[in-house]
Amino acid sequence: MRNAKLYQTLAAVALLTAPLLLMSNFNGPPQAVSGSPLENGMNCTFCHTGAPNSGGGSIAISGVDAYVPGQTYTIEVQITDQNSGMFGFQLTALTDNNKQAGTLKAGTHTKLYKWSSNTYIEHNAPVKDGKFSFEWTAPATDEGTVTFYASGNAANGDNSSFGDHIYVTKQSAMSATAVEDIAGSVFSLYPNPSNGRVTIAMNEGKQLTNVQVVDMQGKIVHQANSLNQPSLTIENLETGVYILKVQVNNDWFTRRLAIQ
Repeated sequence: MRNAKLYQTLAAVALLTAPLLLMSNFNGPPQAVSGSPLENGMNCTFCHTGAPNSGGGSIAISGVDAYVPGQTYTIEVQITDQNSGMFGFQLTALTDNNKQAGTLKAGTHTKLYKWSSNTYIEHNAPVKDGKFSFEWTAPATDEGTVTFYASGNAANGDNSSFGDHIYVTKQSAMSATAVEDIAGSVFSLYPNPSNGRVTIAMNEGKQLTNVQVVDMQGKIVHQANSLNQPSLTIENLETGVYILKVQVNNDWFTRRLAIQ
């Protein structure tokens, strides 16, 4: 009789706590699970079953390849999984010495989360398209390479932690100064500043295969998949600073481009 009562009590506690757990995950991960070195790689499998990146889908971070100190960028996290219709995530940005890099600002369906001395951004409600967008302001000074770590959950919608697919990724962004130093060994860019006509002079032995002009929010505003001559006409662009990206084989190199 006593064992039966104990079983009933434990069952009641389980019924009460399970919805609380699900509600917590619905509004965001329960703790630091971005997959960064700060958590020793801990990710959403802390609560959900299965191995990371084993579900046939993916998670990707985009919006900044090279950062200018103090500049604000729009970052996008995209989770894809054809077997899921509900997605959540968590992300943080760290320097090479695992310190907070820059400032995160929440957007639609996202919120900020503090753990220890670090800030994370995560979903405050799951979305059906797997896309989350928010702002990141780069550090005020050159902090070297910044790495974004993200963990995403592609849920199967059965209101449990079983059968969901967890994906993890990281994306690094070098400072614009360091990137331009590397790019200088590949190509020259002139005139810069430009009035809208730009010449790209490839160094000996380098073959240009693709060119992109990206604004400071990470949006591609001009693209040329092949060039008969190493010049661009981009007079339609507004005055400001852009990032010119040049592809050589499978590698991309970038330099800042000012339009007057």
